[in-house]
Amino acid sequence: HIFYQLLVGADAEMKKRYHLLDASKINFFTDKSATKLKSMDDKKEFDYTLEAMRVIGVEDEDRDSIFRVISGIQHAGQIEFESSYGSDGANVKNPDAVQHLADLWGVNKEAFERALTRPRIRAGMEIVEKHLSVEQSGYSRDAMCKALYERLFLWLVKKVNR
Repeated sequence: HIFYQLLVGADAEMKKRYHLLDASKINFFTDKSATKLKSMDDKKEFDYTLEAMRVIGVEDEDRDSIFRVISGIQHAGQIEFESSYGSDGANVKNPDAVQHLADLWGVNKEAFERALTRPRIRAGMEIVEKHLSVEQSGYSRDAMCKALYERLFLWLVKKVNR
């Protein structure tokens, strides 16, 4: 799986560029004790993946973008939410995770935090901020990650089929 392959197979420069974490610390991995399969060499599989990308014509810039999306999804999973001032609203509990994601995706950190916790919606003729709860903010984050991963996969399938 590319998430594990990238974490294990990336060299020191890639780990720094993509702010990669140790697999046992990533929240999206539900069983942190099972991040390594005995029957799988993720480093070797990552090398095969890089070669396959080269063979199908994935340019360096596109490969970088793929790894930025994947790494950003891993960092999005690290984002935790807390109640804001005892209300039903949510705030980001660990803004450092958002900063890594913002760096990887080239987005404004504060705007991204607002989008996760206070998205703008249309109410009649007006656009207003809707304060999401801690639970809703988590669902919003997870849905965004699933949608991004799906779009990345579909883009890659189109690339292969050209």
